[in-house]
Amino acid sequence: MEEWIVASKEAKERIEKGIEQNRKGSFRIFAPEGATVRVKLKRHRFRFGCNLFMLDEFPDDPSKNAVYRKQFAELFNMATLPFYWDATEPREGALRYAIGSKPCYRRPPIDLCMQYCEENGIEPREHALCYEKFFPAWLKDRSVPEIKQHLERRMQEISERYANRIPTIEVTNEMFWDEGTTPFYGSPDYAEFCFRLAEQYFPHNRLCINEWTRATWGSSGLPWCQYRLLIDDLLLRGARIDAIGMQYHMFFRREEAFEKTRRPYDLDHDLRVMDSYAAFGMPLQITEVTIPAYTEQAEDEELQADILER
Repeated sequence: MEEWIVASKEAKERIEKGIEQNRKGSFRIFAPEGATVRVKLKRHRFRFGCNLFMLDEFPDDPSKNAVYRKQFAELFNMATLPFYWDATEPREGALRYAIGSKPCYRRPPIDLCMQYCEENGIEPREHALCYEKFFPAWLKDRSVPEIKQHLERRMQEISERYANRIPTIEVTNEMFWDEGTTPFYGSPDYAEFCFRLAEQYFPHNRLCINEWTRATWGSSGLPWCQYRLLIDDLLLRGARIDAIGMQYHMFFRREEAFEKTRRPYDLDHDLRVMDSYAAFGMPLQITEVTIPAYTEQAEDEELQADILER
């Protein structure tokens, strides 16, 4: 079988050492002599999450909703919530935050997501405040000043409802599309405006920038890579960025997947990229992960599990 994940001896040793230093800790148990002690880890500080987009999204089979709710809480301690603007306000002024809002596939109402997270001790994560690809259609022909005004109203609404309940706010997401859906996307101050406004309405939250796979793992991580230059530019403009998000989607057809993943599945390369972004002095967050199995055959599912584990 082809070796999908490759790593030098040095990379493997560094990973093992990192697990020992950063993923484990020490504790003491005081008990009477001869006592039998049973320890079960229920929660951990390492954030391991998934999108919550399918919460109660099986209207024709309630049993699937129950399974989803149960297994999500058993597996994850963080949930990414769908704050896509075209879903939270599909028509101007028609907000979709409340439980019972009109259904929208893979976009459960935020209040429902928050209720589930708080009932299960799961940390919610906002995604994505200013994702221009999903700005609502009713903004398409508006002027830049109008769009900025609506964006500020949106941030104010989200802040009032959730700022004290959601620690991390993803401010911008996927900035390298060739074309936007509104005139605002082409404005020289687009990203700077978004971060400055986010700092105003989310002063106590962690503000994260997030970017797609090709701009992160698909690059060499050198100082002049486009994502690094974007972060550099925003910091020079005085924007506050608290964390750097890096997507890890392997969206490739089965017949091309091996060839296309040589760089992101090279762990030495991945470590070099992370070292490069670590120079900013901010936490790095692997925000989105897709490793396809392609089929339900045992061989494909075993390969998927092996890649995810390694």
